[in-house]
Amino acid sequence: MGFRTYFGTPLDDIDTFSVKFETYGMQRALAENTYSYAFPSTFLIPFFCEPIATIWAPWFLGKTIVRNHAEIHGRTAEAWLEMMPHDMSRYADILLNAILGIILFYFPGGYTWSLFLAMSASHIYIYAFDQWRVLRQTQAKKYSTLTSSGGVRSSRRQSSRPLQAPWSSR
Repeated sequence: MGFRTYFGTPLDDIDTFSVKFETYGMQRALAENTYSYAFPSTFLIPFFCEPIATIWAPWFLGKTIVRNHAEIHGRTAEAWLEMMPHDMSRYADILLNAILGIILFYFPGGYTWSLFLAMSASHIYIYAFDQWRVLRQTQAKKYSTLTSSGGVRSSRRQSSRPLQAPWSSR
């Protein structure tokens, strides 16, 4: 691609990995790869596919099984058509999205605003979908236990460390 270092040396003439890694061209390519990985493949597509895989497909399969098997009736038929319980894995997905945003701070800033704009739009969709799913498509669930609050505290502590890293080494 014709990339050169700050001092004008072509990238092909550099022998050591660390010097090649620190060039602007390499850093820009890494930022572009991180952005391509993050949006739309991590921020949006899984969440557009989730309603099909977690709500519609189980309901459709349960409905088909109950309709085609006359021996299934009563409580068993209700169990086949029951809504899936809500799981807390969504928050791990959101934490992954935040970490991908933090990783972009290590690279040149050309993709930062567009990545955070895409992440914000994706998280608005995730919030709206979760609100609809919890209120309309899940069974009753209790979320406030000591185990879950302890897990949140430890994950919050862990998630703030990568944010501090880019500025602490200078």
